[in-house]
Amino acid sequence: MTQANRWCRDSRTCWPAWTRVRRSAWGMAVGAVVLGGALANLAHAATPTGNQVLERAVAQLEGVRDVSLVVQVEQFDPASGKKVGTMAAQLQAVVDPAAVRLTLTAPQALAGQVIMIDGVKQEAYVYSPVTEQVTAESLEQFGSQFGPAFGDMGKFSTLGKGGATGRSSGQSSDLRSLLQLPDPQQYPATLIRTATVNGVSAYVVDVVNTQALILQRFWVATQSYQVLQIETYDARNRLTSRVSLSQWKVNSGLDSSRLLKWPAGATLAQ
Repeated sequence: MTQANRWCRDSRTCWPAWTRVRRSAWGMAVGAVVLGGALANLAHAATPTGNQVLERAVAQLEGVRDVSLVVQVEQFDPASGKKVGTMAAQLQAVVDPAAVRLTLTAPQALAGQVIMIDGVKQEAYVYSPVTEQVTAESLEQFGSQFGPAFGDMGKFSTLGKGGATGRSSGQSSDLRSLLQLPDPQQYPATLIRTATVNGVSAYVVDVVNTQALILQRFWVATQSYQVLQIETYDARNRLTSRVSLSQWKVNSGLDSSRLLKWPAGATLAQ
């Protein structure tokens, strides 16, 4: 069975189009999930620098046990600036033991597909509502399609071994790296301005990745330090993708086993 048939059996064109999406798009989306766990209301007298905005957001990673939100990824043609596609999903994640569940809601051809990541077993499972079957593969194989944010998800299972109070700053750094979040020490950030996203005041911070020759622009809430939006630009400063995050729920008691549960009636594809 071809890759296109496996992901979208009723349409031979829908999934190949999305494999052209930048690997970093979903990686940043998931990275923003954990970065967006900064829900503590911090008060700071002075306007922070770009690096301070990221540092304060990253500092909140220690408190994130689970998260649920809606992620929307818009893809743009750099040459024309026109939007060429949209993908949306309900994303749920638990840090320890590591588990992620991504339920696609758009485009229509992919709606209902479920991606389940087991970081402990280092396996990925994909459910197709068309065939009612689940395909399984290693995270290494899966990561080659979706990028290292999913392919390295197993690193989650090393977190929290000392209990909720025993986590170290090193583990926070591992989680940041895992989710492709920029390191303020390696990639200096610049505070551009403040803006409003869906009625929420936000700092707009630019981070230039000189190795990948891309610019990432983050909208980070001024009060909670939650990431609201991420844009990616290419080496010629042309917009390639926009990730929007909404309907946040953090530390609501999600259970890893429930996130990894297959839909009713699903069978393993042979």
